[in-house]
Amino acid sequence: MSDQGRAREGSGLGLSRRFYDAYGPPIIAEIFGNDRDRVAAGLVGDGSDCFGFDDEISRDHDWGPRFVLWLSAGDFARHGAALQKAYEALPTEFEGYRIRLSPWGTRRNGVWRTDQFYHQYLGIDRAPRSWQEWQRIPEHHLAACTNGEVFVDDLDEFSSVRRKLLSHYPEDIRLKRLAARCMAAGQAGQYNLPRMLSRGDLVAGQQAEARFAEAAIGIVAALNRVYAPYYKWMHAALDRMTIIGPEVKVQLSRMIDPGSSDLLADPFELKLLAVTEVCMLISDRLRREKLSDIEGQFLLEHGINIQSRIGDPDIRSLDVWTE
Repeated sequence: MSDQGRAREGSGLGLSRRFYDAYGPPIIAEIFGNDRDRVAAGLVGDGSDCFGFDDEISRDHDWGPRFVLWLSAGDFARHGAALQKAYEALPTEFEGYRIRLSPWGTRRNGVWRTDQFYHQYLGIDRAPRSWQEWQRIPEHHLAACTNGEVFVDDLDEFSSVRRKLLSHYPEDIRLKRLAARCMAAGQAGQYNLPRMLSRGDLVAGQQAEARFAEAAIGIVAALNRVYAPYYKWMHAALDRMTIIGPEVKVQLSRMIDPGSSDLLADPFELKLLAVTEVCMLISDRLRREKLSDIEGQFLLEHGINIQSRIGDPDIRSLDVWTE
């Protein structure tokens, strides 16, 4: 998503943007003087507000007026401590909202070295350069690096890394993730879920449902060339994935809460029908984008077919189940 227009009036992100506009430039100017354009500012990282998924429930912890300041290593060594002290002296209440920080969360505001900020998510202090580096990074960490909004970054050190991440995975890695997720979705939803329901093992059935939902959302994210966020926001994120996202969201909701039907009263059958609808949506899209030429909707077969299309022989030789 673009950084433009994300700071909605009633959102935590919008609140934080206004908080920065009121207090950020003065403390930066105080510490940096004529070099104030060397400081990047924004709200990116962990937190529902960074994703724009925050609501009334979100406001109990790690929410409120806050922003992040990113500095180069040299600038951090010279000015980081003073800037952090100035940040900590800012008001803890703004527009009637107080910053609420939990004791168990990692630091989500204040002054960061740009390379250290990225290192905590990527395991490296820059954008990945090899397919092995891309593969090692948890996808929800990539989502956390590319969410929110960068308010200002004249130096462009922070944003240059962010742009590379926003360009999404190299194509062979995208195909590898699609293949592995098709395998996972097919195994959990099309193969194991009916078996667990037939046995009356409802706990295992719910585990299969959850695994299917996560894999299916991961497929939709890869089709949209975006990163799936942390698991509790994956379902909400489907609304932003224009390629079959809203349709898949409806069916996953029906799978979890099938309700009743005059034509088909058995809730287990309704669950399996929703799984079938999701797999049809995915299969049709894979064929439409020429990512697979399998005619049916059994996702394990699509996974193997997608894997065969990977260009890099080292990536293609990986286990098809491995992302």
